[in-house]
Amino acid sequence: MSKKFSFFFLDLDDTLYSYEPCHEAGLTGLINFAVTNLSLTRESVLVAYKSARKEINARLTGQAASHSRLLYAKEICERLGLSVVNYSMPLEKAYWDHFFIKMVLREDVLKFLESIKARKWKLALVTDLTTEIQLKKLSHLGIGDLFDVIVTSEEAGKEKPATEIFNLAFRKLKAEKFSSVMIGDNYEKDVLGARAFGISAYYFGTKEGETHCINSFTDAIQVFL
Repeated sequence: MSKKFSFFFLDLDDTLYSYEPCHEAGLTGLINFAVTNLSLTRESVLVAYKSARKEINARLTGQAASHSRLLYAKEICERLGLSVVNYSMPLEKAYWDHFFIKMVLREDVLKFLESIKARKWKLALVTDLTTEIQLKKLSHLGIGDLFDVIVTSEEAGKEKPATEIFNLAFRKLKAEKFSSVMIGDNYEKDVLGARAFGISAYYFGTKEGETHCINSFTDAIQVFL
């Protein structure tokens, strides 16, 4: 049994669900839409997507908007000579429609969250990316109402590992540092960021030299409950 925690801070993407299959499905959906409706080649759309993403990420590093699929789509339109007004939003929609089709909770996530709530402990979601899409993800997964607090990097003004986002979640949750723990899949952002803020953290995954790791939410149930 680990140290007793009563305030849990959780990451969303690639922690509560597996991100990569969803992203691959979303990108395929975007490309298929462009090929079918805009007479473009798959290669040209993929090249435009990769370069658009790189450009937006570099320009908006550290901001939630750096992950915006709408900005990616707008940049794609500009690069391929398409109408920004007519096609940016349909391209974004195609991405997210197909992303959500693949999106499912990891095994035992729901059991873990419901067990925390049953004990009257507190849950905060601390997540990068824009608020709208993260709320849509939570709604799709059916777990939004289990969190006492939801904090995005968009509203905090900084992405993890910046202390601002942890501090905002901490204040909203009215947490206590000695009984708080962060769980996330990004070692630098989630684990080191949380520890720099002054709370305990567990890495969702395996890392050499790191003793505080969990590989599944079945493990989490054994460790924390």
